[in-house]
This record gives sequence, structure tokens and C-alpha cells, in this order.
Amino acid sequence: MPSAPIYHQTSSLLLALRDTPFPEETVSAEIANALPEVVELQLRIAEKEERVRQLVQRSLQVLAAWYGFVEGFNGCVAEWDDVLRETETWIMRREREQREAEEY
Repeated sequence: MPSAPIYHQTSSLLLALRDTPFPEETVSAEIANALPEVVELQLRIAEKEERVRQLVQRSLQVLAAWYGFVEGFNGCVAEWDDVLRETETWIMRREREQREAEEY
């Protein structure tokens, strides 16, 4: 009993479908005549989608190369920073040793 409204609704939808008239022949002919244009548009869309896919791949390759370059440069700068820090520490020690030597 709870599904009785669904039966009624389905029945009325099926009756409405049966009562739907066929379109006029001119409309069907226009649709049939437009099919080559639709197919051509679909081909153009597929070509554009392929071009976009290729551009995405190329962009990813460029970004990966750029990321590798930046990472390499950052590693180099970090290495230079370490060397500079060690050199500054060494110079400060030497200067302190010289000051201490001059005080005595």
C-alpha cells in the first residue's frame, strides 16, 4: 500500500509517453541535415581536447624542470650558506684568539 502512489505516477507517465506525438517530418529532416555539422563540431571538440591535454603535459614537464632547477639552486644556496657560516665562525674564533693573545 505505501507504494500505491508510485504505481499511479508511473502509469500516468507511461500514458503521457504513449500520447506524445511524433515530430513533423520537416523537424526530423532538419535534424538529419544538421548531423554532419554536429559530427564536425564533435571532431573539432575532440581535437581541442587533445591539444589541451598535450598542453597540460608540456606544462607539467616545464613545471617539473623548473622545480628541479629551483631545488638545485636552493640546495646550492644552502651549501654556500653553510660554508659562509663556518667561515664566519672560524674568523670570529681567530679574531677572539688574537684579542686574547694581545690582552696577555
